[in-house]
Amino acid sequence: MAKASVSSRTAALLLLLVLAAGTRFWGLGWGLPNTYHVDENFFAEKAVRFLSGDLNPHFSGIPTLHMYMLAGMWKVYTIAAGHKTFAESNEDLVQNPTPYYLIGRALSAVLGIGTVLLIFLLGLRIYNLSVGFAAGLFMAFSPEHVKICHAMLPDGPMLFLLVLTFYFIWRIYETGRPRFYILAGLAAGAAMAMKFGGHMLLPTLFLAHLLRVLDKGEPKKRILLHLPLYLAGLAFAAAFFLGFPYGFLDWKLTLFWYKWQTTTLLTQGHFGSSVQQSAWLFYLQYGFRDNLGAWVQFLAFAGIVAALIRRKAREWILLFYPVLLFLLIGVWKARATRYLLPAAPFFLLLAGLAAWSLAGTASRLAAKAVHGRPASGRTIAGLTAAFALIAVGPSAVRVVRYDASIAGPDTRTEARDWIHWNIPAGEKIALEMYDPPISREKYDTFYLHSLSDISFASLFNKGVRYAVISDINYARFTRFPDEFPSRASFYFDLARDATLIKSFVPAYDEDLLDLHNPTIKIYRLTKAPDFRFPGHFERLAAEAVLEKSAGGAWTLRASMTGHLGPYVGERVAEPYVLLRGRDGREIVRLVLHAGPVPDGEFRAEASREVPDPPEGARMILGYLYDLAPDPLRVPPEQPFFKDTVLPEPVDAAALSRGRLASSFRYEKAAPREAANKTGPTVLR
Repeated sequence: MAKASVSSRTAALLLLLVLAAGTRFWGLGWGLPNTYHVDENFFAEKAVRFLSGDLNPHFSGIPTLHMYMLAGMWKVYTIAAGHKTFAESNEDLVQNPTPYYLIGRALSAVLGIGTVLLIFLLGLRIYNLSVGFAAGLFMAFSPEHVKICHAMLPDGPMLFLLVLTFYFIWRIYETGRPRFYILAGLAAGAAMAMKFGGHMLLPTLFLAHLLRVLDKGEPKKRILLHLPLYLAGLAFAAAFFLGFPYGFLDWKLTLFWYKWQTTTLLTQGHFGSSVQQSAWLFYLQYGFRDNLGAWVQFLAFAGIVAALIRRKAREWILLFYPVLLFLLIGVWKARATRYLLPAAPFFLLLAGLAAWSLAGTASRLAAKAVHGRPASGRTIAGLTAAFALIAVGPSAVRVVRYDASIAGPDTRTEARDWIHWNIPAGEKIALEMYDPPISREKYDTFYLHSLSDISFASLFNKGVRYAVISDINYARFTRFPDEFPSRASFYFDLARDATLIKSFVPAYDEDLLDLHNPTIKIYRLTKAPDFRFPGHFERLAAEAVLEKSAGGAWTLRASMTGHLGPYVGERVAEPYVLLRGRDGREIVRLVLHAGPVPDGEFRAEASREVPDPPEGARMILGYLYDLAPDPLRVPPEQPFFKDTVLPEPVDAAALSRGRLASSFRYEKAAPREAANKTGPTVLR
């Protein structure tokens, strides 16, 4: 271990612990008492069931150590709270989940702080105080780690155990003492019992053992014939069994879930996850950024290059596991930035090494140029800290914005309150996963895992008046419409054929899917007999002409005749023709009739000069409508309207001849023909 003053080590450690605690405890109660994280709810359901005395999870997709720990802590809490039976504890969790979830999240936060401590100690032991401080600082502001530590999930505790395992592995290389073999095996087995993956450090343990034998000139037979090596394996198996006993006792169920997990990871991917994009490219683009930091990742890449150039034992030991993990997850079809998190501590140690090496080189060059003598260790340490602080800056800003965002009210809570206040009771509302927890007693709710399981037409035909969607769900498909054409088209149809009346956008929004503070959109569906244009009319005919005069000015003129259908509580007004550019920008709007459209037969026409139309522009025929009486207490974000794009575009030929005409005809189908009617008739 590199020498450094006790006061320097203590000050550096205290600063790191304060930063780690602040970033992980700030906003820890996000969402509560609402429990919005589906994975948290899953672990809560399993853990509270253990309190009944049945320790069999009847599920082997995830090991049980984390759930057992939750159950143990909750048992202590329920005893202190005076609950005498399982029924009382279960009812209390349902009615008052806040203390239970805070206990579970606090476990993640505390062990997350412990991970920062271990990174600091590893950097100090393997290299020096400067590397330890830089690596610990990077870990304290790792965006992905901060996010994971705010959730009652096994990922954060597993990472702590993985880093603890590596600490003992490093001690094996340093000392070769048998107890470190056993401790490393126990920690790796516990990590495996927390969440599958702890076994992947066993090859690193063997590598440390091998390099020690070779570096110290010990007998070669010790490479394989060394009792502590086998004791490490036994300790691993014992810890894994104790933390996941039913994985062995109910081995058939374990085999079933193993096959399911393998299929999901290797071939199917997550629900709504792209399987076309290269996972390796995904991690290079997002994984390193989200786990290490936007600027820190480049220090990590430099550290990897430096490690490969050095080719010393400590660099091989540091690199082996993260490179192995990166290669493995790169062949999976399921991909998520958290899958790279177990590799983050090792890459951050190399980032700390790069910062220290860069500071050393810069200090030596400057000292030689100015003083003609070597740079002092204090100068190098100070410059390393400065480089680390600069590199971690974007990560720190991101983490602070994230914590501040989740510390406030969740967008789902705000959306729920808005719905309860603005939408009348009894309305039929369609919901999907990750939506606000609205009252099922107050509203007639229609729920699907994803509303894209059906078409927009089916949703309309079910009499749904409001649809609520969350970007945790819809963005999975709208980002990859070519891979999920039917699901993506539902959300595109919803945006086109319904009216966005309210949206809730978080103050800080991640560019990837995030289970905190989603964007919530609330749409209202029309009551017209047909949701498409011109759904309120029984008959409609229109003509629009765009014409250039002899003087060079362009004029838009249009006429419309029609007959409104039965009144459905929606008042039609202001039929229009508008010219829209290729970029979607409205160039000009021509209103054919001001105010509400009269009942019965009506005719309207209008004309106006317009700017020179650009090539690629389109003419749009439509009308506005409003709710009468209006049930909403606030105006919608978008006007209620229906429109359609007229067939002929403003192309080069139309511009050359100076004229473009288009017409529209619609007549409601007779009842016996309605079953075969798929939309309005457009005659060109």
